[in-house]
Amino acid sequence: MKRHLGIDASHWQGEDGIAGPWLDKLNGCGVEWAIFKATQGTGFTDPAFDDNRRKAEKRGILVGAYHFLERGNGKAQADHFLRTVRATGKTRDIPLVVDVERVPTETPADDPDWRTVRAFLRRIREKAPRSERWVYSSAGYWHSIGNSDVKGLADALWQARWDGKRHTCKRPNLPKRPPRAGFAGFGTSPLWQFGTF
Repeated sequence: MKRHLGIDASHWQGEDGIAGPWLDKLNGCGVEWAIFKATQGTGFTDPAFDDNRRKAEKRGILVGAYHFLERGNGKAQADHFLRTVRATGKTRDIPLVVDVERVPTETPADDPDWRTVRAFLRRIREKAPRSERWVYSSAGYWHSIGNSDVKGLADALWQARWDGKRHTCKRPNLPKRPPRAGFAGFGTSPLWQFGTF
């Protein structure tokens, strides 16, 4: 099985986007694709999204976009996400990803539930039917919200499962094989977030 190395990034790596020389270095390490945070909830737009996207595309890196899901009104969150991504002139040729994990607040009630996930994915399928829809989550979190089967609503699962190793260009420590997925209705996961690069 051929492996394709990729990254995800957001304003947490710099509000002005990832520095061009850093992207050049990643590209030189074999990074072929990048998924950038575009939105969160119904009102937040990542200030680095457009810069990250443009810089990566300039270097021939394939680009996708993700939305950090919060609990409640999945439809409105999907509309916000699509408006933001479409403003860059892209939707059809990039994967649209919903990030389903704990929200970094002290209120567990903010964490997304399966109803919000399904409403979000249904809206994306309705408004962007030619786009690939991916779900990003960990098995632990997904099981905590009921292990809902979304295979008919999403095209692929991007599994978060870190291996605890340090990964660098000189020593990528790439895993031998991805773990079995076994959640969200997917038996396998073509995408696996295994560490920090």
